[in-house]
Amino acid sequence: MCNAQESSPHARMLYAISEECQRQDGKWGEQNHGDLYWLGIVTEELGELAQAIIQNRPYKDTQQELLHLAAVCVSWGECRLRHGGPAVALTSPQVSQFHVSR
Repeated sequence: MCNAQESSPHARMLYAISEECQRQDGKWGEQNHGDLYWLGIVTEELGELAQAIIQNRPYKDTQQELLHLAAVCVSWGECRLRHGGPAVALTSPQVSQFHVSR
């Protein structure tokens, strides 16, 4: 457990990100997606953070969006580690909804 008054900001953020990862895992279960799908999730979370900042929402709301984004990035990295490279084959059904134009 993190004692907020005795820990550095770095330690407090890492703890908060870990807590958010656990919350998301509890809600969604272990996530295993292709990189393009993860990119879509991260982009959505980044958009929500940007919207909170642009709308000048309270610090607590903006911080929560930042934690969501960080936790999703950690989950993406964990997925890649579990699969030893690209998260899931690009033929994954989840990936088919994302197109990248070149």
